[in-house]
Amino acid sequence: MSNVEFDDAHVEAIFDLGLSGVFLAESNGSVIRANDEACRLLMRPEDELHLLRYSDLVAMDDPRVGVARARCREDGQFVGAVTMVRGDGTRFEAEVSAMMFTDSAGRRRSYVFFRDISERVRSEQALLASEHRYRTLIETTANVIVAVAPNGIILEWNAEAELVFGYTRDEAVGHNLFDLIVPADQAPKVRTDIARALTDETVRHAEHVLRARHAGDRVILWNLTRLLDISAQPIGVIASGHDITQRSRAEEASRQQREILQKILDHIPLMVAFVDERGRVGWANKHLTDTLGWPIDVLAGQDLLDALFPDEATRHTVRDHMMESTQGWRDFPTRTRDGRELITAWASVLLSDGTHIGIGRDVTDHRRAEEERTRLASQMQHAQKLESLGVLAGGIAHDFNNLLVGMLGNASLALMDIGAESPLYEVVKDIETTALRAADLTKQMLAYSGRGRFVVRPVDLSALVEEMANLLHTVISKRARLVLDLSRELPHIEADATQIRQIVMNMITNASDALGDETGDIFVRTGIRSCDRGYLRSDFSDDTLVPGLYAWVEVQDTGLGMAPATLARIFEPFFSTKFTGRGLGLAATIGIVRGHRGAIKVSSTPGVGTIFRVLFPVSNVALTGHQTPDEGIDIVPGTGLVLVVDDDPTVRAVARNMLERRGYSVVMAADGAEGLRIFGEMHDRLALAFVDLTMPNMGGEETIRAFERIAPSFPTVLMSGFSEQELAHRMTDSRHCGFIQKPFRIEELDRALRRALHAEPPAAD
Repeated sequence: MSNVEFDDAHVEAIFDLGLSGVFLAESNGSVIRANDEACRLLMRPEDELHLLRYSDLVAMDDPRVGVARARCREDGQFVGAVTMVRGDGTRFEAEVSAMMFTDSAGRRRSYVFFRDISERVRSEQALLASEHRYRTLIETTANVIVAVAPNGIILEWNAEAELVFGYTRDEAVGHNLFDLIVPADQAPKVRTDIARALTDETVRHAEHVLRARHAGDRVILWNLTRLLDISAQPIGVIASGHDITQRSRAEEASRQQREILQKILDHIPLMVAFVDERGRVGWANKHLTDTLGWPIDVLAGQDLLDALFPDEATRHTVRDHMMESTQGWRDFPTRTRDGRELITAWASVLLSDGTHIGIGRDVTDHRRAEEERTRLASQMQHAQKLESLGVLAGGIAHDFNNLLVGMLGNASLALMDIGAESPLYEVVKDIETTALRAADLTKQMLAYSGRGRFVVRPVDLSALVEEMANLLHTVISKRARLVLDLSRELPHIEADATQIRQIVMNMITNASDALGDETGDIFVRTGIRSCDRGYLRSDFSDDTLVPGLYAWVEVQDTGLGMAPATLARIFEPFFSTKFTGRGLGLAATIGIVRGHRGAIKVSSTPGVGTIFRVLFPVSNVALTGHQTPDEGIDIVPGTGLVLVVDDDPTVRAVARNMLERRGYSVVMAADGAEGLRIFGEMHDRLALAFVDLTMPNMGGEETIRAFERIAPSFPTVLMSGFSEQELAHRMTDSRHCGFIQKPFRIEELDRALRRALHAEPPAAD
């Protein structure tokens, strides 16, 4: 890249695209030609500049202008600072380099290069911003750079300083600046400028006449700023300046500028490539080669688009973006040399010679982080919504169960007094049946809340689906074909078989509805797979699931499929795409799955179909056969005093009536605190206590444990709408606590009495 030869076109490019303002003037000062930067700095169009002379563009009242003109007449050139005037009359300090020459026709003309000094200061500050670039640039820059401690000791002395002043770095560093190069008459001004810079005031354009070793006095135009240590404490002043007594010619300055630019491009955190109009790479910076893995000697001459963008459609899009010559950023999938896929953002600049400058950056991690944040936010919102609905369902189920205690309990009491021949018998029996159906609905609501497990045993998913086959054929559309693909010798899961059947039935029903009146297939499959956290992660499951072996049942249909908006709502209670709602449905399904520590994976494509896959952790307990609870209930009339603690008056009344039917006396409490007070006064006369789980102020668990602290062997029965299995882990340390699930009939009360009063106490550990 450093051996490029310059032809007339390149000279024109330097004139037109240079970072300095340039104009060509006749010997009388008339402007012949000006580049775009000159027009911008002077705020005048080029055709207006043609009507002006050099004297119209500078402040003639600036004494330095006269000096500049005299030097041009005497030496044919001038380098220095003068005040220039913009088209709107405002002035600015400019660094000017003028050179007189005679063209091929024998005419005396001059080139004038100028730039706003403030731009140079900002460039110098940018170059000094990094310690990494500082060492590289400080030795290659054309500026004299000297760093000085507050006491005047020289801290840094670059190669340009060696050249200008004649002292090597070893001879200068550690010596006093004022003893080495500052004449006595210049010392006060130099000290003042150093003091100003130490107060965080950047001193710009300070001229100092300094003493060189062999070349006499040199006039240096400085910028001085604070030099900070790693803790941002000032340790001195760094001065960057130009030797304006003997400035380098324009060609040498241009070469140095190009070298510095290349070093800057090599160190900026952006990918930069120069490509021709055919897309072939002419030069690329180090960041591009490091990021994409292609050394410049391999990449040079290749088609950059072929190398970075393997997809043809992407290449066309990138080419269009490049031809637009826009500085707007656009993301593209990009391939590295070793085959890795990145996401890079690119902007393009088109030069007048047809060369493109491509500027890119690797945004892979940033884009993926944005996608992950969006996904997690969506998942969190969905989880919070389902959790809120679950809490609502659980609360409703609790209150509804208390109402059902009154309905079902009173109905069972009434049936004891009404003979089968009575005309009221069937009416009351219907009330009992209706209450039992309502109790099933509360179980669905508890299932949705994730707290509705009932009888948990080892279950074979394949066997369960096979047993349901005949039933499944009756609920699907007559145009649907049911295909079973069941894995044999599937490991068991620990589950409530009734609830798993409900899951399968819900999925089959939805699959049939998806087919509508069309002919189609419904596939039911089972299987097993090892699941990691990434696979278990789902919008419809918890992120706390344990990786491991999971058995699954899957239902796939060839129906209409679902749009993303519909898919996001399918587990909401009462949501349906039908004209009328279908109840809890899939909402209960997700509650059952959560209760079994499982996951749901759903995928759907409009017009293709939907797949529901439900996963359950494999059981570590061997199948031991069905454990049938005690079927017969020995009704043993009792005597004694029973304490009933419940915040619902209906529950208290029904429990009292049932217990009194069995011969017990009853004392009642409206909450745990009242129950504890009564228990403390008369526990030696009490035979048993029934305690509700959910009460204000003092819940059932706390109340029972308080009873046990007073009388450790006192028998209690916990009442709740939740299942016994769900509550077992919460009362594992209670040896004398029985359970009865709401709502209950007198038969369930008899069973709870027999277990609590006549069962053998558990053996000691």
